[in-house]
Amino acid sequence: MQTEKRILDGPRRNNRARRRALIGIALGGWLLALTVGASPAASGKLATTFENPLAVNGADPYVVRYQGYYYLTMTTGDNVTLWRARWLTELGAGPGRVVWSPGTGNLADVWSPELHRIGRRWDIYFAADQAGNNATHRIYVLQSAGFNPLGPYHFQGMVHDRANQWAIDPTVLDYRGSRYLIWSGWLSPKNHVQHLMIDRLLSPTRLAPNASILTTPVYSWETSVAPINEGPVVLRHGRRIFIVYSANASWTDQYCLGLITLVGTHPLRPQAWKKTPHPVFQSAHGIYGPGHASFATSENGRQWWIIYHAAAYRGSGWTRVIRAQPFTWSPQGVPEFHAPVPADASLALPAGEPPTRTTYGPSARGANDVVFRVRARAGTYILWVRYRNTSGGTTSQSWMVNGTYEPALTYLPTNGQGSSFAMTQVTLRTGVNHLRFLEAGAAVSARIAWIQLALG
Repeated sequence: MQTEKRILDGPRRNNRARRRALIGIALGGWLLALTVGASPAASGKLATTFENPLAVNGADPYVVRYQGYYYLTMTTGDNVTLWRARWLTELGAGPGRVVWSPGTGNLADVWSPELHRIGRRWDIYFAADQAGNNATHRIYVLQSAGFNPLGPYHFQGMVHDRANQWAIDPTVLDYRGSRYLIWSGWLSPKNHVQHLMIDRLLSPTRLAPNASILTTPVYSWETSVAPINEGPVVLRHGRRIFIVYSANASWTDQYCLGLITLVGTHPLRPQAWKKTPHPVFQSAHGIYGPGHASFATSENGRQWWIIYHAAAYRGSGWTRVIRAQPFTWSPQGVPEFHAPVPADASLALPAGEPPTRTTYGPSARGANDVVFRVRARAGTYILWVRYRNTSGGTTSQSWMVNGTYEPALTYLPTNGQGSSFAMTQVTLRTGVNHLRFLEAGAAVSARIAWIQLALG
């Protein structure tokens, strides 16, 4: 019996020893992985939140949601570009489509385009000047050849009004069967106070000869640097109509948003509008000069979002980024924008928007580089690089994918305002990819925290 027992116990002892050996090997491999910095895994983690900005080096955003897609246009300076994205938080991250440029013409300084659905076509209103002479800024319009927001578009010409004065930042109001154009303008070439103006559109390029002044900058928050009301955009909620506008000097941190409300029934009459006596959105939480906003609803239509530009960092002037955050409505039906969220605030995705970005932490960080291991299917991806740049100036960084150099990334200063993003597209192969960022020279001040990827 003893001999029989030893024969039966032998394999069990061998199995236990084998299991102990396998566990030891596994633990040793795990410790080795930690030693070389192979955590987190190459598979990454699906992001259920997002951080600002949506886009960098942009201003004057205008967003439209149409047939399941979001469309963005903004000031580029030398053309009209549209971006399309399935999800709000991916706006501006991928490449845009230039739908119009002056070509060999004399127009320059193309500002604040807006995309408006007019019947079975799309009109894009924008401002431009002649050969860089700001005093010649006027309003122009493009018209789509079909019903696709991405065009093609045809140049229709200048919007003509009797005064023929300096004019920028056009937007459109449809009200009780009439269409109105609202813009920021001067009353004369010698008086550079910027008023909000309104007139009825008789055609895409012709205004009725009865323009009215909607608002004049009178409060200190509108005039402390320069007397400016500009960047109007229409915001509707139920039967109520608001115009959110920008006030003060756009090149300063004093830039902010104001609000006027339609309280009458004749939009051309100044008394039909009531101005809120205080700014409704202004610098806070390390975000400076928020202005020129646009508005959109979330994927399920139940949540409202404000998309706006702000200074890239304190005192950055016209170097701006595009940001987004949700807002609410008061019991009286008035928009409540609250304050800009901090630069590093993580926001829940817009209601109804699924997670699409995967976040990866560094797999290894050396004295002069940082490496990310990314497991992916072959394809083209949008890449977000989260960084801090405390150098006080714009820096660039070399980087490579699987040993091949890519175009250098540019990092705007963050200067104590938390972190920001650099964005680009990247082509990955099936399996594990290695993204290596070279932190040397001036770029050593731009430290990368993590990256995100989503199919483009």
